Amino acid sequence: MAAWNILSPCSARGPVAAVAVGLVATGLCCAAARAESTVCRPESFGATHDGMHDDGPAITHALEECAGKGMVQLSTGTYLSGALVVPSHTTLSIEKGATLRSALVPGAGTPPVAFLYGKEAGDITLQGAGTIDGAGEAWWAIARQARSRHEKMPPRPRLIAFSHVDDLHVSNLTLRNAPTFHLLMTDVSNVVVDGITISSPADSPNTDGIDPAGRNITIRNVVIDNGDDNIAIKSGHRDPQHPDAATENVVIENCKFLHGHGLSIGSETTGSVRHVRASHLQFQHTTNGLRIKTDRAHGGEVSDIVYDGVTMEDVREPIILTDYYPKIPREDPANDDRAVGREGASPRIHDVTIQNVTGSGGLMLGYAVGLPDLPIKKVVLRHVLLEAVKPMEVRNAELTFEDTRLHTKKGSPLLQESNVTISGSPE
Repeated sequence: MAAWNILSPCSARGPVAAVAVGLVATGLCCAAARAESTVCRPESFGATHDGMHDDGPAITHALEECAGKGMVQLSTGTYLSGALVVPSHTTLSIEKGATLRSALVPGAGTPPVAFLYGKEAGDITLQGAGTIDGAGEAWWAIARQARSRHEKMPPRPRLIAFSHVDDLHVSNLTLRNAPTFHLLMTDVSNVVVDGITISSPADSPNTDGIDPAGRNITIRNVVIDNGDDNIAIKSGHRDPQHPDAATENVVIENCKFLHGHGLSIGSETTGSVRHVRASHLQFQHTTNGLRIKTDRAHGGEVSDIVYDGVTMEDVREPIILTDYYPKIPREDPANDDRAVGREGASPRIHDVTIQNVTGSGGLMLGYAVGLPDLPIKKVVLRHVLLEAVKPMEVRNAELTFEDTRLHTKKGSPLLQESNVTISGSPE
């Protein structure tokens, strides 16, 4: 069996025209009509679904046959495959009892972008109560080895990656053991991710859960237990069509995060991020909770961010807002003007609301560390009750506390350094 089989997409029909908001939100639109018509099964094209033979060509044949006409259904057993391209106007349904498992292995040439991939497409649905398994163990081993030698990690495929896709719906599936990111979405629009479970070991390297970048994105009812960011909202480049924000109108609700690095915005924020609402979230045993992280020289505007209704249990650092990534220096670097005067390059974090949050068992309350020339502004903590061993470090930041109590083992809950403006009291 070939290490992987990079399959050609069938003829794309281009992104679908704009659809009613209600249909996008419920994930119905064209997929519902397809579900009532043709059903294509890989078995009809020779799939054995026994977990030993390469079912990739049969699955591809089914995808091509059903594109625009119906649903490709994996019904039972394990379908072993190389890389698959999902074309426009396609529903791929992996039913309960079925597993789509990656046959991609290291050492057989440059790996493809992802196990499942879609680009310049529209109207794609992934659904079902089954599992997509990235078989990431061998990839993690070489990544750990490179890290131990302080070497650059070799490329690894994502589990699922979509780029420039409009009208995307992913629901009810289990995604597990990605070689690296589980669900990467770049320059997407009109997206609903609903009811999925993501699982990989807590020590699996760079196994982000969901990394969205684009517009009009809803992520709800997900459970993520992994080895890196549970969710990382990104905006890695400027979009001339949307100069104010390449990523905006993101809703995250009713989600549970277990091991992992929490809910992040960044570190890629060059294209700016705005209008994010995250509500009714549970964090258990994650390293971070709510985090906005940018690099000083490659940031953008991050604004109108609201977190509401969050519980945290044994989260090491519940709140992190920083313009220094990956490492916060002890002091602001002298004469560091890398970002000064470069329009759109400097991170600008402002108008962030954190409300109705409770948490205990933390090591440190967190950080609010901006830049001397561009401090973090208009951050409001309202109805927040957090406990940790160490205080929150605040530098180059403006914070307002309303009905908020931050507790540490001893001393003040805030370690205030230079250029700090505080309204209200967290004690």
